Amino acid sequence: MLLSPFYLYLIFRWNAKRSFRGTPSSLPTNHLQLQSLRDCDVTRLDLSSCKDVSDDWLEPFGTKSLTHLSLAYCPGVTDAGLLHLTELGALRHANLTGCTGLRFGGLTPFKQCWLMTTLNLSGCRHLMDDALKPLAHLPALQHLRLRGCRQLTDVALTFLSPLTPQLKTLDLNQGGQFSASALCACLEGLTEIEFLDLGYCPEGIGREALEVLTRGRASATLQTLILDASRKLTNADLYLLGQLNFMRVLSLRACPSISDAGLCQLPQGLEDLDVSHCRGVRLLPNQILMSLRKINLAHSGLRDVGSLSEFTALEEINLDSCAIGTELGRER
Repeated sequence: MLLSPFYLYLIFRWNAKRSFRGTPSSLPTNHLQLQSLRDCDVTRLDLSSCKDVSDDWLEPFGTKSLTHLSLAYCPGVTDAGLLHLTELGALRHANLTGCTGLRFGGLTPFKQCWLMTTLNLSGCRHLMDDALKPLAHLPALQHLRLRGCRQLTDVALTFLSPLTPQLKTLDLNQGGQFSASALCACLEGLTEIEFLDLGYCPEGIGREALEVLTRGRASATLQTLILDASRKLTNADLYLLGQLNFMRVLSLRACPSISDAGLCQLPQGLEDLDVSHCRGVRLLPNQILMSLRKINLAHSGLRDVGSLSEFTALEEINLDSCAIGTELGRER
């Protein structure tokens, strides 16, 4: 009986997560099991969280026309393993989250991925700048995640500069070694961006970066902005965010200098706001942010929970460990 590529995908994913796990002595047998799939028309390969997967496991799929590839949290896959995949012209989505074995040339086969729209390299903490060179001219790539790629430097952002005008998603959270000037140059090239995560960047995001965002075309497209732990960000800088009229989700988590006064300047169309771990936030300003549907005030300085009653659109509120709990305890 011939099986469709879809069923092959489902069966293989189930087997990979259950049947192919075992003791070290069983691994060679598991690898041989994969050889039987050489003649199958596999288009989707998902080996996510298969801790025992090594480079040799990918060899039977070297000539397959994969459209979807997920090797998330497969630390045994290295550059050599990805080099087995020589026919990636049809690849559209690749998830390599947590592939800590990737360092230098493993992404070389991706230079032929003319149809790829989504690439997730989050948690590839050993990935070096040169590894990103093959991505520079992928015409369809729109969603790129580099969260936690701590070895990347300004050189990597330079390699990616041809991509920035087409990106709709860019995640640089915990970008280890990006300078403020390189980040600003990167932001200036974003013209279609919808989701931008700049949280926990060591240099921090301040006024200069926000000025770049608001004066460019990104101000008309950006919907989600993450600025967590931006130590340089002050209340005076937040008036720039007020110019991002299409923004609906904003995270200022653990921004130590932000207080109530800054929140007054945010765009009124905002629907989701995270100011958790902002001890300077003690209440939400009245008649501002009336479109809020979700608010995270965990570990904030909120003392007047009654101020939330003005926000009639709220559907989800997080008050975990905020200051209001301390006040209630004192009253008792």
